Amino acid sequence: MAHYADDKHSWVVIIKTDAINTGKPDLKVKSLVRKEDTDIRSSELFSYLRQEMRERDHREGRARLSRLNSSGNGVHDNYSTHGMHDRSGSSEHIGGGGGGGGSARSKASAVNNVQVLMAQHRSKKSNKWGIVEAAQARTKELLASYENGPIAAIETKDEILDMVRETRLSEPDTWRRVIQSVPLAERQYLQEVHAMLEEYRRKWEADGKSTEGRAAFVYNFRTGGVVMYDLGL
Repeated sequence: MAHYADDKHSWVVIIKTDAINTGKPDLKVKSLVRKEDTDIRSSELFSYLRQEMRERDHREGRARLSRLNSSGNGVHDNYSTHGMHDRSGSSEHIGGGGGGGGSARSKASAVNNVQVLMAQHRSKKSNKWGIVEAAQARTKELLASYENGPIAAIETKDEILDMVRETRLSEPDTWRRVIQSVPLAERQYLQEVHAMLEEYRRKWEADGKSTEGRAAFVYNFRTGGVVMYDLGL
């Protein structure tokens, strides 16, 4: 990297010839600013660099604004810096007083809808892009599994549906309070709803309590309202 020391390059892309056609990341992107390496696939290069450039421009924009504010030229009156953070999520707190100085750092990188929070003493080999990709893929799998969740279609008021959502099958008192709060004519009906959800829970437990199978849905066909009900609570 000494060859690029005097240049103003932000990244260097290295082709990993031993990974070509293996399905593994075949590029290594070295960030000369953050001193980090990230392994990605060649098909991801453009979107990765596009996001990196957005983050770089955001950081540099914040730095310019800070310099303008400190120069006392009036910009401070138009922009509030309270609560303003770099998109990288980096923060530093310096403690003072007789106890000596202390600092804590945390770093988060937002890529699309995924925010990655690295550990304080993370390895330089941490692959942020790979983490984002895995997080998105696993989330899609979990959401897709909800399509097979059992659905209880009931007829009631949305106010009662909201109360049902706050109940817990593991806490019978929560159901007892809801049932006793409705008119006498509706109590038997709610008891049947409770029994239906209990049956869903027993089936989920018999199937091994998988994370994917613990979500059920309660649909109010009178109003069209629907809530997700966690069978594991």
